Amino acid sequence: MSNEIDKADEIDKTDESNETDKNGNERLDLLINAAINLSNAGETEEAIAVLNKSILLNPKYSQTYVALGLIFQGQGKLKDALKLFKKALKIDALNEKALLSIGLFMFSSGKKTEGINWLKKYLANTEWSDLENLKLLINTLVEMERDTEAIEELDYAYYLTASQEIGLAYARLLSNNGKFSGADLVYGQITKSFDKPQLYYEHSEVCLKLKNYEKARLSLQKAIKKAEEFDSSENRKDWYTDDGESYSNLLGEYYTYLALIYYFQKWANGILYALEGADQYLDYEHTPDTYLFTKSWALLKLERYKEAANSAQAGIDRLDSNSEYLRTDLYKIKLEALEQLEEFEEIGFLMLEMKEKFPSMFETS
Repeated sequence: MSNEIDKADEIDKTDESNETDKNGNERLDLLINAAINLSNAGETEEAIAVLNKSILLNPKYSQTYVALGLIFQGQGKLKDALKLFKKALKIDALNEKALLSIGLFMFSSGKKTEGINWLKKYLANTEWSDLENLKLLINTLVEMERDTEAIEELDYAYYLTASQEIGLAYARLLSNNGKFSGADLVYGQITKSFDKPQLYYEHSEVCLKLKNYEKARLSLQKAIKKAEEFDSSENRKDWYTDDGESYSNLLGEYYTYLALIYYFQKWANGILYALEGADQYLDYEHTPDTYLFTKSWALLKLERYKEAANSAQAGIDRLDSNSEYLRTDLYKIKLEALEQLEEFEEIGFLMLEMKEKFPSMFETS
């Protein structure tokens, strides 16, 4: 029937009278492999016959029941499949294939809560080394808004494995849940060996949330330096992020974000330096909203009032109602610039426009 069955028969003949457990398991594994090959070739009934033979040889070998359960599952015999998986666990409570099979079975049946519980047992038994199914667990927990539980699982998995991929998922989930101090710590660990611009950028965002502006600046400057190295690399695959985005596009975003950090540090010259960097990679139509705001503020602080007023007006004209808080600040920058220029008539028109658009700013208590 197959090479595996022939090999199994040979093993059986060599030591029929005093077969060791090792040889016995080897024979059964060969029969299971033969059954899997038969099943993959569409010879399902023959595969079942081989597995039944394996059970007769040793009814206490758990892997046989898992293999048979998977065939039944493929045939749509779901209840029979589940019984076989559970039978395997009665023989060997730590059978990884059985634990995983039941977990995936529950997910496919729409029983996510039960699937999560079985998958946790499986992953704990593998010491969290199966990244693909760990992702399934975490994504399901997040989807079910069980983020705290997801964080706990990732925390333990990262502690056991020190996997950079798990660490990255852990850091991002912490950040998304507002646990910025924890995210800062994990990003700091993974960037030591996971040297990618996007990770430095994400770390910078976390530091900004913590109002640690100097640390945010240093991390972002690392992102810019590394991205520029990739952008000039002769190895074309280095020009793109894991999401397929060119670093040439991201560098404009990075420099603009650097300008925002300099704004929080109240360094006007730093802002203009950062925006000059952004200009190398961005055209005006694709500049982030914060570009014109930080530029206008910097020009105002450097007493370049005419340029500040023009820049603020460009931002006002461009930003829509979704960026109202920035538009309000741009109006204020323009107003201050016009006051310094003593453009009283234009100030009057601007005040009327502001009263119409932002009446709450002029309400008195």
